[in-house]
Amino acid sequence: MSEFKSKRVVLLATLALLMLVFGALPIEAADFNGVKVHYKDMNGTPNIYTWTDTASPSGAWPGSAMESEGDSWYVASFEGYTSLNIIFLPSAGGQSANLSRSQGEWWYKDGVWYASDPEGSSTGESITVHYKDTNGAPNIYTWIDTVKPAGAWPGSAMASEGDSWYVSSFDGYNSLNIIFISSTGGQSADLSRTAGEWWYKDGVWYDTKPGGSNNVASADVDNLRIYQVMVESFQDGDSSRNYGAGYGPSFHNGDLKGITNSLEYIKSLGANAIWMTPLFNSVTGDVRGQATGYFADDYYNVDPNFGTNQDLRDLINKAHSLGMYVFLDGVFGHHGANPISGVVDGAAQWYGSEIVYPSSLEYFKNVATYWIEEYGIDGWRLDQAYQLYQNGHNYWHEIKAVVESAAQARKDRGEEWGTLGYMVGEIWKGQNEINQEGYSQDGLESCFDFPMRYSLVQVLATQEHTDQSGAYGQPASVLNQGLASHDIYPSYAHPNLMLTNHDLVRFGDLIQRAPNLGYGKENSDYWKRYKAAYSFMAAYTGPITIYYGDEIGREVEGFIYEGDLGYYDDHVSRDNGKISGLTTEENDLKDYIAQLMNMRAEHPALWNGDRTNLIANQTQYADLKIDLETGEKIVYVLNTGTQSTTISISSSQIGGNKLVDLLSGDQINNSGTYYINVDGLSGRFLLIQ
Repeated sequence: MSEFKSKRVVLLATLALLMLVFGALPIEAADFNGVKVHYKDMNGTPNIYTWTDTASPSGAWPGSAMESEGDSWYVASFEGYTSLNIIFLPSAGGQSANLSRSQGEWWYKDGVWYASDPEGSSTGESITVHYKDTNGAPNIYTWIDTVKPAGAWPGSAMASEGDSWYVSSFDGYNSLNIIFISSTGGQSADLSRTAGEWWYKDGVWYDTKPGGSNNVASADVDNLRIYQVMVESFQDGDSSRNYGAGYGPSFHNGDLKGITNSLEYIKSLGANAIWMTPLFNSVTGDVRGQATGYFADDYYNVDPNFGTNQDLRDLINKAHSLGMYVFLDGVFGHHGANPISGVVDGAAQWYGSEIVYPSSLEYFKNVATYWIEEYGIDGWRLDQAYQLYQNGHNYWHEIKAVVESAAQARKDRGEEWGTLGYMVGEIWKGQNEINQEGYSQDGLESCFDFPMRYSLVQVLATQEHTDQSGAYGQPASVLNQGLASHDIYPSYAHPNLMLTNHDLVRFGDLIQRAPNLGYGKENSDYWKRYKAAYSFMAAYTGPITIYYGDEIGREVEGFIYEGDLGYYDDHVSRDNGKISGLTTEENDLKDYIAQLMNMRAEHPALWNGDRTNLIANQTQYADLKIDLETGEKIVYVLNTGTQSTTISISSSQIGGNKLVDLLSGDQINNSGTYYINVDGLSGRFLLIQ
């Protein structure tokens, strides 16, 4: 770092001398090919620490001092880098989150990145938009009230960035209305953006540049309503194919035809995607381990106990015909005991071996793309995703790149399905580990939201280990703390919230396990707690996953405490699927969840909305959700207490003339304060009009 800085000083001195000699002559600045960052520190000189996969350009931790620019701004430049990971260490102590920037010049102030000097205008904000036009230079027209920053219609030409991308920046604005006019004369819809940097391509906004990375459209991912099934225990559609043994209390007769026969039921719940636990051929180890599918010996063929490759193709085609995505379960960090050509094995794990990277990278890149290219699957759920973070490198970056490329190739060919390329990782840890082992280094864009899930069960039931502090009986404010865990993640992250999965204890059994509750289906509050939990999920920004049986309030009869695997007992969640012969209570819960999912699909403020917490106390919770695309505003309120309550929200906080309940149609007029009655263990969704 010292050698780099000394060369820079010499260069600056030389340029200064040239300016003195040729002061009257214009000097064209040389192109800068690297990453330049500015940082505001009111208290003194900050440090900057930067790193890539193999280098630390600013030196060893804690990096190097930044150079003063005056007015409390500091700068650091890194020539020759297309992207960098960054941590700022302010002079007063502490440090920023793990940040990253691509090639170019950037300003960072008060936790926000800017593409131009935020103090160069009265608002300290700016809007930069990029537009893809493969036919030539487009125009951009912008307006806000009576001001037209890009000039009169049809606006002004956008500047070329290469590769058919064009850019325009508007300093001093925190929101703009926008119309793009393509080079062929067409125009976009009336759009809008707030302060920040945005990319617009094929009718979709992105908050990072789409292309080889971060290529999954937010509008498609955040609106995912996934239904998870355990293949070996869900439904028996072919009595000649089954394991008949496995973990948990099911008959273990599940197969692909059983799932195919159930797709209309799954669709009726308002789900638009299905995730199946692993279905590749397993022949080694204990039969119970084989039945789970999590120790495959052959990644290119379906386990005969589940069906055939053609059965899988039939399932995928039928799901697509019903408008549903299909996700397979990718176990790319371990496999069964038999050696696999192209895979390098490491330590033994359960019934097989852990996998070594990068030696095995090409094999699993091929597996990940094969099922997209040949069968049209829409993405992957990724088991124990932390296993691909090895020796400080996140190998999901490379696999994600080829998955998205394969999906994009299908899209370019005009295919309707197999074009999403969604990948969601299971990292059953806290937010810091999820961030490091999943999202870092331009890795995964979605991981399961275990931190938020634990907050949800701590408020409405209990976490599995009841002896841990805060395991149960927590106030509604813990929900806000759970969502705040997202702050550490990069802007492109799409956490996926679930209530149960095949490793966790069913929510119904957690209600029974909670020392402060201890009741089951015989108590009406049991069903209300399920409804309250799913109302929270319906209001969640980002993709969500429903585990089979939760939609009917399943629990294992008589089960209260731990069994064969301790606190996380497979007996609780790996039971027989049930899609008919439902009780009155089961039908009522199923219908309510279907109503929630269909409502969620129709209102982008729920799945795509910016969230502002309004209330979070002992039993009352309220969020304001705003969809920046449509301007739709919804207030979600939840009462976690058992008695009815009135939640008061000032109209100055949310505006509007009235609130309309999206489920009941009831209206609440603005009297200066909105008084919202909420039954015990209930949520409400109120559209602001």
